[in-house]
Amino acid sequence: MTYPVPPTTLILHDGGMAALLACGIAREAALLGAGATGTPAAVGAVLFGTAGNARGRAAAVLRQCETLGVTMHDVAQLSLSPDTPRREVHELLHMTGLAATLGYERVLWPTSGALGDSIDLDRVAAIVDRGLLVGRLVALDARDHGVPSIRVETPYADFTDRQIADLVCDMELPADQCWFWGPSTNGPEADAERERRRWESALGAVGWSRA
Repeated sequence: MTYPVPPTTLILHDGGMAALLACGIAREAALLGAGATGTPAAVGAVLFGTAGNARGRAAAVLRQCETLGVTMHDVAQLSLSPDTPRREVHELLHMTGLAATLGYERVLWPTSGALGDSIDLDRVAAIVDRGLLVGRLVALDARDHGVPSIRVETPYADFTDRQIADLVCDMELPADQCWFWGPSTNGPEADAERERRRWESALGAVGWSRA
């Protein structure tokens, strides 16, 4: 059985559960689509959207990339400090432009409008609109970067926490490598604790428990 060759993909990674899922799916698709050449399409990741606990999140991204065989791009090499204040649209535009410069055809922005088991529809609409518009805007510079097909995909925009957790468990991905677990978490404890409780609830509902 043959599989279509997936596009080269840069994942905007915040060290969290949805980004872990995106890495796992993109890497599996790349391996399945390697075909006769035996060379999978490139899958990379870059630290993104780290409003708090930048060091803990960066360490989580590195752990996940090493585990899943994904290339991690150093934010210092991409001219953006982990401690730089973030504006979502500006950063999305910046990273998509860099992705095109690096030759990636697709940017995965694994964020969602989930509020636990419910969905913030306004947030979902904002995610989808921003991804679509930023991709089109960066494509206008195709003469310079050479990737006219560059696009931003938001596959989990309308996923609940439980749906994300279910897929993470089905793929047997290392959920305990997210930023809010482990010794590398050194940001505000309240933020980490809130995320731990959020994902312990979602993962527990689908039968996962941390060893």
